[in-house]
This record gives sequence, structure tokens and C-alpha cells, in this order.
Amino acid sequence: MVSANRFLILPLIFALRAERTDAAGQHWKAACRNTVGFLRDVLHTALALGSGNFDPGAVESLRRVRLESVRPARRPRHLSPPYRFTPFIADTALDAHRNPIPLALQWQGERREFSHGLGFGAHARFAFEYELPPGVFSRLTGLLGLHADCGKKGNVRFQWLRDERPQWEITLSEDHPSEPFDLDVSQGGWWALVGEAPIPLSPENNLALADPLLLR
Repeated sequence: MVSANRFLILPLIFALRAERTDAAGQHWKAACRNTVGFLRDVLHTALALGSGNFDPGAVESLRRVRLESVRPARRPRHLSPPYRFTPFIADTALDAHRNPIPLALQWQGERREFSHGLGFGAHARFAFEYELPPGVFSRLTGLLGLHADCGKKGNVRFQWLRDERPQWEITLSEDHPSEPFDLDVSQGGWWALVGEAPIPLSPENNLALADPLLLR
């Protein structure tokens, strides 16, 4: 909400200095709508979680939630090349020249492309952290691996942690380029995808998290 409203500051100032009161009023109303809409969502969510009473229509949208559409509570600021300036990208990956390429993984002896997921690199140690409420989602599924074209010689160890306790782990390498996960997240808690790369800034540590889904 704050980020969205910051984009309205300069247009509002320009409109006021140009004495375009109608345009200034529209920018001000947009900022107010953003703020009120955010507060409405927070209050509605708090009431639903506190009472345990969920509207069937609202719950329907939670049946399948793509993890790449969920902003992590904490995330890395930068990762290895070519993601040094962009920690991750939704629904695509970057090649060595920072050009967008499809998410692709080597899985069961075949190269497969995916329309949804995250492309990212690997630093010495990094984490994507999500806080999940209890009783909302049942499973977290996906396929994690080295990018089939740009990460063949990468080496990264991964863990899924729940409240700092390991729930799943794998070391990705040329001999083991990808691995699926299917986690029980019904109890909620802090879930963190933690990665660690022996060679911190290797461009070969080019990764894809394919089709990560929260399922209700």
C-alpha cells in the first residue's frame, strides 16, 4: 500500500503546482482508496481468522494459490549472477546476459518448461520466508531444481524449514538436477526455503522453483 501510494506523490505535486485541482484530487482519492482498501482487507482477515468463520466465496480463491504470487515475509536482497540486481523473477528466468528465458528443469530424464514459478540464483546462504496461518492450507507442493539450460553444473543445498526445524532437504547438482516436494502445512507457522551454495557467486547456480502451489 505504501509503495503504491509513493508512485502518486510526484503526479500529485505536479498537478498542484500546475493548479490542476481536478487531477490533484484524483491522485489524492486514489491514495485514499489504496489505504482504505488495505485496512478493509486487514480487518476482514483478522475477523475471519479470529472467528474461524470464512465466507465460502472467499475460501474458494484459496483452493490453489501460486506461491510466486505471494510476497515473502522476508527474502534475499540480491543473489548470484545473473540475479545480482533482481533476487528473483516470477514466471521466467534469466540467462547469463540477463535476458528472460522460460523456466526449465531436467525432470525424470526430460527437459520440461513451466509457465509458473520463480527463477533465481544462489548466494552463500539465503532464505525465502513465509508465515502461513494454521488451518488454511493443507499442502505445499512444487518442483525445485537447477535450470536445465543455464544451471547444469550448479551445486546448491536446500531445506524447507518449519519454525526453524527441517522438513525436507536436498542437494542439487549435475547428477541430481531437480527434486519435487510435497509438504504438510496444515499447522501453519514460519516456513522458509533456505539455500546454501558452496561457491557463493557462481553463475551456474541458476535455479527454478516450478509450479509451487499452496493447496487448501
